[in-house]
Amino acid sequence: MLSGLVTVWSLAAMAFTMVTLARLRRRARTAKQSPASALSLARVILIRPLDSPGAHELEALRAPLSVPVRHVVASPERPDVPLEWVCSVPTTGNRKVGHVLNALRHLDLARETLVLCVDADVRVDDALISALVAALENGACAASAAPSPVQQSGLPAHCVYGVLAQSHHSFEALDVMQLGAKALCGKALALSPVAVNELRTLADVVGEDLELAKLLHAKRQPVVLVDVRAQVLQRPSLRLAEVIARFTRWNQVLRAHRPALFPTVPLLFAPTPALVALAMLAGESVAWWSLVALLLSRFALAATLSGARSWQWLLAEPLLLWCWWASLFAGRTLTWRGRRFLLGADGRLIPFEQGAA
Repeated sequence: MLSGLVTVWSLAAMAFTMVTLARLRRRARTAKQSPASALSLARVILIRPLDSPGAHELEALRAPLSVPVRHVVASPERPDVPLEWVCSVPTTGNRKVGHVLNALRHLDLARETLVLCVDADVRVDDALISALVAALENGACAASAAPSPVQQSGLPAHCVYGVLAQSHHSFEALDVMQLGAKALCGKALALSPVAVNELRTLADVVGEDLELAKLLHAKRQPVVLVDVRAQVLQRPSLRLAEVIARFTRWNQVLRAHRPALFPTVPLLFAPTPALVALAMLAGESVAWWSLVALLLSRFALAATLSGARSWQWLLAEPLLLWCWWASLFAGRTLTWRGRRFLLGADGRLIPFEQGAA
């Protein structure tokens, strides 16, 4: 009985991975990236929301750009970077959306302006800007880039890299397997005027990217993932507890915005730790062979996504599984940027004191 469970579960998870691999390879063969036109680039404003800057964020903000876009930092205090600054003190639950909306409110922008919202820890380059703008130019209502953490030493950094660059949680893998609304990644977003109007309604939503994708899908507006990745700098002093808190919060966000997908985390995204434990209890060769087949498929996925160094996914699955369980115990209570909230319908952020009352 137990051996049969391990075998069926392992083969189902392997099939999920093999379909993902086939779709990724088909996409790689058909993808064609055209550069953005000079006219479109001239209509772009690049907004970088920022709270308390770390050294890695300041390094990312100082990365030079040669494309002619208006580059703006929205933050409470002026950072030591050679960019235009808008003083922004958000009062919204979602501070990032608050920074973006504050910047749009204070800047004199034409109606046809294309808005790029890129997190401060992303090292922006010309290729990323061009890819995002070209996606809008080719008819997308919103576009995003998959985050690729710049590799560093240390267990926390390897865990983050494994999750975002080598596992099924990679936005490239999510994109080819997504049913319904496409996944948008808030690390690097390109927004048409229609998408900006939708974003204005999400100032108190925790997963603004997930909810924005749902709103645009309901209006049959196209959302795409560009071929260029967003290079994310990681803080050298990153602690494992921070990584666990981050992905626990991600699981809470997933449960709030897309509850039907929440069970797929232990079943398909991170089943390997549970399957190893069950295979040890079953002690039968058929269970182990099916598990080996799953492991080989996951190594192949990691190699396809990130190249030859493909071992970090082994850290990703235990981390995701642990954080999935932690999110169950956390329930609707979410701690974000030092504030406590209750998660309402569709990820609405309710200040804890107000919700408790």
